[in-house]
Amino acid sequence: MAGLGPRSCLALALAPFLAAACESQRVELVAHTDDEAADFGRSALREAMVELSATPTDARAYEAFAARVDELMPLFSRKVKRDAELRLCTLAVAPLEAGLSLTAEEQMGAFATTVWPTLLEFPTLPSETTEAYVNRLCASEFALDCNNVVPETWPAILNAKVWRGLKSRVQVAYGRCRWCEDDASFVGLIERSRSIHRQLELAARRATHGGTPADWPIAGPNSTVLGDDVVITFESGGRVTVGGKSVKGGDWRGEIRRIRGDAESVALHLEPHRFIAEFLEIVRDVRIAGYSNVKLVARRKKFPYQAVTYTVDARVTKSQDLEVHNGDTVQILVQALDHRASTQMD
Repeated sequence: MAGLGPRSCLALALAPFLAAACESQRVELVAHTDDEAADFGRSALREAMVELSATPTDARAYEAFAARVDELMPLFSRKVKRDAELRLCTLAVAPLEAGLSLTAEEQMGAFATTVWPTLLEFPTLPSETTEAYVNRLCASEFALDCNNVVPETWPAILNAKVWRGLKSRVQVAYGRCRWCEDDASFVGLIERSRSIHRQLELAARRATHGGTPADWPIAGPNSTVLGDDVVITFESGGRVTVGGKSVKGGDWRGEIRRIRGDAESVALHLEPHRFIAEFLEIVRDVRIAGYSNVKLVARRKKFPYQAVTYTVDARVTKSQDLEVHNGDTVQILVQALDHRASTQMD
């Protein structure tokens, strides 16, 4: 591999995903000769690239490549460091782009501890889990982005941040590269990264709409952490989702009946200003669908706003049974349920 120059090595590593992305256009890759007398770790960098080229869309393979580059960094000259930076950002596109068919949460699970640490320049700690890494990221580097929204919105926000940084790094690396400007594959790479970033920014905005903690009742100290119950969400604009997904025709009653199986409970997210009368109507429909309990969802007051629940018997029909009035709000109901829970613990 010693005879391969910068351009041919890049072509080898990028070819598997550039070919798929450029079926309708011809990507020309021209050989380049390296006349440097000193190696400065370049051969080892090429070997790492060749190894990655076997599985270019594999996030773990990229993680291993980035770790190898980090090991080699003390050997690199200034020129080889620029070359390595070019590889680190351009070769990150393949696994990230391959994961775009996944949900934002699934992408976070796949890339948070593999690809993101390199692109965000925020290394993982030994044996750190995805959840721990993201919590640490949101408590420091992206505190302003994460602190005012609930954790369910973080995957979309962070995914957009990663692609924004990747787009910028690709452009900077391209600008510093003397042999890249006449390579059509780079132009395509830059354009795709821009397009993907725009789409993900829009997705992040949609995800954060209604993601403020104020859209949930504030929980007291006697609540229970939300488990794996399906959550029915009633949004302020009239949209209803079941398990985070819109329901065809808006028939949420039929949907919760269809998916019930042997489940005894279903979780319910109502905004804190909604009235008890509306809550009781929903409880009635849940009971008709075959459920025994409704778990009313609230949030802890402090960051990271953990989702918790209060269990209500689906047979309840009157507000007095809950020690509230029909004109009271869901927030008052949460306070009453928290007080009842505290007395049951005594």
